[in-house]
Amino acid sequence: MTRHLFIACLIVSGAVLGAADQPLTVVESALIAADARWQAGAPAEAAAGYQALLAELPEVAAPMRPLLILRLVRAHQAADDRAAALAALTRLEALDYIPEHHAVAAEELRAVLAGEPHPGLRRTPIPPLATNAHRIVIGAQRDAADLPAALTLARRHRAAHPQQAIHILFAPGRYRVAAPVSLTAADAGRPEAPLVIASLDPAQPAEIYGSTLLERWQPLRDEAVRARLPASSRDRVLVCDLRAHGIDDLGPIILGGGHSSMRAQLPDQKIPEGRHCTFLSFPVPELFIAGRPQPLAAWPDRGFTTINPTQAPTNPEELARRLRWRGETDLWLHGYWYWDWSDAWEQVAAVRDDGVIDLVPPVNRYGFRRSQARVVNALSELDQPGEWKLDAAAGRLYLLPPEGFDPATCSLSVATGFLRAEGLDHLHVRDLHLREFRGDILDLKNCSDILLARLELHNASGMGLRYDGGKRLLVHSCTITSMGRNGLDLLSGSWQQLDAGETLIENCRIGNLSRIDRTYTPALMMEGRGITVRHCHFENIPSSAIRIESSASLIELNVFKNCLYESGDQGVIDCWANPLLRGNVIRWNDFQAITASASYGAAAIRYDDWMSGFMAYENLFRTASRRGFGAVQINRGNYNHIEGNILINGHRLVSGSSGRVNQRHARVRWALANADWRSEAWAKAHPLIPRLLDGGNNYLLDNLSLVGPRWGRGVVRFANQTLPQAALDQPQDLRPLLPPWRQIPLEHIGAYGEP
Repeated sequence: MTRHLFIACLIVSGAVLGAADQPLTVVESALIAADARWQAGAPAEAAAGYQALLAELPEVAAPMRPLLILRLVRAHQAADDRAAALAALTRLEALDYIPEHHAVAAEELRAVLAGEPHPGLRRTPIPPLATNAHRIVIGAQRDAADLPAALTLARRHRAAHPQQAIHILFAPGRYRVAAPVSLTAADAGRPEAPLVIASLDPAQPAEIYGSTLLERWQPLRDEAVRARLPASSRDRVLVCDLRAHGIDDLGPIILGGGHSSMRAQLPDQKIPEGRHCTFLSFPVPELFIAGRPQPLAAWPDRGFTTINPTQAPTNPEELARRLRWRGETDLWLHGYWYWDWSDAWEQVAAVRDDGVIDLVPPVNRYGFRRSQARVVNALSELDQPGEWKLDAAAGRLYLLPPEGFDPATCSLSVATGFLRAEGLDHLHVRDLHLREFRGDILDLKNCSDILLARLELHNASGMGLRYDGGKRLLVHSCTITSMGRNGLDLLSGSWQQLDAGETLIENCRIGNLSRIDRTYTPALMMEGRGITVRHCHFENIPSSAIRIESSASLIELNVFKNCLYESGDQGVIDCWANPLLRGNVIRWNDFQAITASASYGAAAIRYDDWMSGFMAYENLFRTASRRGFGAVQINRGNYNHIEGNILINGHRLVSGSSGRVNQRHARVRWALANADWRSEAWAKAHPLIPRLLDGGNNYLLDNLSLVGPRWGRGVVRFANQTLPQAALDQPQDLRPLLPPWRQIPLEHIGAYGEP
C-alpha cells in the first residue's frame, strides 16, 4: 500500500489526515488501522501504514511521534527488515526529546537487532569469590573466635599484602554479637581484592544474632505489680530480671517514628545533611519466642480502637479503662492521630481524673482528633498469651507465657546492629543469616563498591540496611522480613548533581515489614539517581513498598502483593512534591491485591503534588486501586506517560489531574533551591525541564483494559483499547490476548531462584 493510498483511506468526518485542524481521533484511527494489518499477519503492511502516518502527522499529535516510530521499528523487526528497523531507530534517536521509557526500549532494540541477548532480560551474576584469597575462619578451634578478632588479623595481613583479597568466613553455627562491629577506611578492600565477610559453607549459612537468651523466669510475687494486672492473668504472669542476664542498660525506650517528633529526644540522631525525606530508627528492644516477635501488652489486643487522648471520654467504660492506665511506666499510645497516612507514637505523661491523657512533648506535628489508636506496654492490658511488658527503669520484663512456653527459645534483642561502616569501599557480605537485632542490622555510610548477596535479614526493630551515600551498591538475592521499619533505605548518587549511583537491587524478597512504625517505612526508600530495582518480590506491607526520591531510575520486573493494606492516600510506589525527580521508568511490574482499608484512596503508583516526567510503561495492574483512585494517581503533575499498561481490575487506569507547580510549597521550594535546574546540564539531561513552571499535559497512551473503558480524566488519551473479557488466573494467561507489539515479558516478572 502506497503512502498516499493509505492516507486516502483515513478520511474521518470529511477531513483528510494531515490538515492543520485534524483532530487527534483521526491519528488514532490511522494507528488502529495499521495495527490491524499487523495483527492479521502483515507487519510489513503495518510498517507502511506507520510510515505514512508519521509523514503526515499533525502538530496536535506531535507527542505521539516517539510511540509511532517505536511501533514502526518493531513492525520492521517483525517483518525481518533489519536495515529498515535500524533506520527507524536512528530516526527515533534524532528527536529532540525521547521519553525515557522509549529511550530504554530503543537501546535494547538496537542490541537485539545486533544479535545480542535482550538486555532487559539479562540476570546479573553474583561475582565469584577469589580463589587466591587469604582466609580467616571464625569458629571454635579456628583462626578467630569472633568478627572483631578476625578483623584484627585481617588488618595485619592487609598491611603486608595490600593487593590480596581477604575472606573472613564464619564456620557453620550460631554466633552472638553484643554490639555492632565498626569498619573504617582502614578495612577497605581493593577493586580486585575485596574484603569479604561470609559463611565458610554457603550451603550451611552461619546464623548471627543480636539477642540475649532469657532463661531465668520466676512467678510474679510483687503484690503492687500483681494488683495492676487483669485478674485473668494475675497468677500466670512470669517476671524476668534483665540485669541478671547481663542486660544493664537498654537506653531510652523510644517507640516513636514516622511523623512523631520523638526523634528530638535523641539529640545525637540527626537527619543527614542534604536528605529531606528520610527517617531514623530507634533502638527498640523486642522479645522473641521460637523466633517470632511477641506483641507488647496492648489494648485493643488486635487492630485499633477510636479515641482522642486530648479529650475527656464521655463513655463511662472508656473513662474507667483510661483510669486503669494511671501510674503505668513506659506507657505509649500509637495511632493514626489525624491522617490515614501518618501514624505516630506518643509517650503518656499522666492520666487526669477526667480521663484526659497528658503526653510527653514534643507530640506529632498534625495534632489529634478522634482516630484509630491503641495503648501499648500497659501492665493493666497484659491479658493475652505471648504479650509482655517492659519496665526499663526497673530492669524487669513481664510475660504472659504462651502454651508450651520454653525459656530456651526466649530472647530479647540487645545488639543495636551487626555492621557499621563509614568510608569503606570494596566490601562483600554474603551467605549469612542475621537475626534479632535492636535497630538497623547494616549501616553503611559513604561506602562504594559494596556487594550484599544471599543474606537473610530477619527480626529487627529498625531497617535491614541503611545505605547513606556511595555508589555501585549491589544487593542481590537477599531476603528481608519482619523489620520494625524499612527493608532498605538507600541514598546512592545525587539527583541534585545529576550523578548516577549505579546501584542495583535484584532478585530480593522483601515483606512483612513495619511492625513498629507503620507509615513512611517503605520496603525500599530509594534516594539519589540511577538506581535499578528488578526481579524483586514485595509482599505484606501496611504502607508503600517503594518510595522514590531519585531521578533517572528504573523499577522493572517486580511483583507487588498485598501492599497498602492499612494506610491510605498513598501509592504502592509513592513519591511526593519534588518536580525535579525526572526520568524514572516503572515498567514490566505486576501489581496485585492492593487492599487499602483506610478512608482515603490507594493506587499502585502515585505521583503526589507536582511529580512530573515519570514513565509507567507496560505494567500489569490487578486489583491495583481502591476508593476512587486509579491504578496510577496523578496529583497535579505534568509530562507523565502512562503507556502500554494492562488494567485487569480496579476503578480506572488513571485518576487525578495536571497543574502548575506551586513554588510556595515548602518542599517544592526546598527542591528548586537545592539544584541548578536552569543550567544547560539539566536541560541536556532532562529536555523538558525548561518547561517546569509552565504546566503541561499527562499522556495516557496505548493501554489495554479488561474491565471496560475506565481510563480516567484530565489527561491526553490516545489509542487506548478494551480487551475482551477472559479468565485470568496467572499473568501468562494474558499472552494470547496481547497484540504483537506489546513487549511485556510476563514469564520473567518476579524474583527468580538461585542465581
